[in-house]
Amino acid sequence: MPITKDTIGPTRLAYIVTETARVLDCAQIPYILWGWQALSFYGINEDFPRGDFVVPDGEIHSTFLAIIEAGHDICLDKHCSEFQEDRDHHMAFSDIPGRPARDRYHPVGEFHFHPYGKHTTITFHGHHYGLLIKYKPSSLLWWMKENEFLFLGHPPRDHPRVTLSDDPLLPAHKPWGPTGPWTGMYQVKILNEVTFCKSVEKLCKRDGEDRPNAPINKLWRLMIHSLTPPCEDVMLEHDDGFTTDTDDEDDDAFFDDKICEPLSGADIDGEKIVWREIRWT
Repeated sequence: MPITKDTIGPTRLAYIVTETARVLDCAQIPYILWGWQALSFYGINEDFPRGDFVVPDGEIHSTFLAIIEAGHDICLDKHCSEFQEDRDHHMAFSDIPGRPARDRYHPVGEFHFHPYGKHTTITFHGHHYGLLIKYKPSSLLWWMKENEFLFLGHPPRDHPRVTLSDDPLLPAHKPWGPTGPWTGMYQVKILNEVTFCKSVEKLCKRDGEDRPNAPINKLWRLMIHSLTPPCEDVMLEHDDGFTTDTDDEDDDAFFDDKICEPLSGADIDGEKIVWREIRWT
């Protein structure tokens, strides 16, 4: 059944996000919602028209097929701005002094589709409406074991990493703050507050050291600034439950072994863009 256009919800894409989660659940594909849509549960709801999902490495092709079967065409336009970490060149906007375009920068996914077509929004970042991206966890959430956060079925209430989008214990709705639980909608799996904050902090550390001049670093900093309360406060409050087998002490080995998938689907050299073909592994 094709995913239909959003009408009313906690965010403009809440309905499309929940319906995509339903498609993945029906296809028996583990996933986690990430990015700005997930951040809206714990920080400022920027209401950007995009939804980001992480799926297992081995399920990328299955996800590709499930989305097609749901009635959508995968975007293969090599000139689409979604294939650049910095979309400024294509989207024809610049950061406004004192108010940066928070959706300008993003990690390039394995593939994406435009459920409503490439309609322009009225927001300042000039982003396409209703864009959904699937990420490999090795690119964004490498520091957790896959079965810690990617699994079928609902998590138990005391799960250390994952919760649901309608969990009544999520932060309550506030103007210019969190959306609050998405009650009455299809349940979507998300990282809990502590783990989500940790994931953004990890990306800041990884790319700040490995790619200090990359545009993506601006995104991680903007996301941390959008979290309420501040990311560091959340992690300090829950520090006892945070240590994992793949925590900070393994980061150097991670960089040395170069086991991380590159975040970008295109290499940017000035204004020259070199397209890298999608390959299933």
